[in-house]
Amino acid sequence: MRLPKGAQADAPITVPDVTVGSATVEVVNANSLKAFLSGGLVNMNVVYATNSSGNLLGTSETTIQSVTITPQLSTSKILVLARVYFLKDGGTTRRSVESRLYRAPNTLLGQYVYCLSHNVAGSFFGPGVHMAIDAAHNTTSPVTYTLYGLCDAANLVYPMKWEMVALELVS
Repeated sequence: MRLPKGAQADAPITVPDVTVGSATVEVVNANSLKAFLSGGLVNMNVVYATNSSGNLLGTSETTIQSVTITPQLSTSKILVLARVYFLKDGGTTRRSVESRLYRAPNTLLGQYVYCLSHNVAGSFFGPGVHMAIDAAHNTTSPVTYTLYGLCDAANLVYPMKWEMVALELVS
């Protein structure tokens, strides 16, 4: 573990580990983490979902994955992260996929993410990565975030590996 600036090697430093599901994350530099969160407190209200196969994407929005979190405070912010890889069909035509992240029912979070395949049959491409902070949910009721995908041609691309996490940040 590295010492924060100005700390003495023999002075005790307490840095708690954070447990998310079955994984423990060691905080290497507590000051950097605190600065990153801008003085906020990470509330360990976390929802995580992952999978490794999905439905063929159409030319209109097709659901890839959803997560639902129940905020403890209506004034909190929710950090939503999503990552998805795609598998194209057996043809050699390049395929383009657009992924979108929404808060239900239809609030777009961030920008659309575009991924373009190579012209190689059966190849993986991506990832499409989304990162958004939802500061406008204004509720303590369940909030659902959904990742959608659509392709330039129907039924030729699968979302093959994805994960989503929603983490409530309390300031």
